Amino acid sequence: MDNKVLKKAIKSQDEGEIIKAFEYIYSKYYKLVWFIISKYVYNVLDIEDISQTVFINFYNNIKNV
Repeated sequence: MDNKVLKKAIKSQDEGEIIKAFEYIYSKYYKLVWFIISKYVYNVLDIEDISQTVFINFYNNIKNV
């Protein structure tokens, strides 16, 4: 999925397309987000909680991207 397709899916009002775009972004960037957080936080459970919060906030604001 390229950036144009992602942008079109996110800007659409189709919830199914938005979910597909989010799932793609999540699968592509979860490990990177986790790794960056792990440089500052050393407890694995905290890293997972913070990572999850990042993606929850992203999903809740995806239409504003």
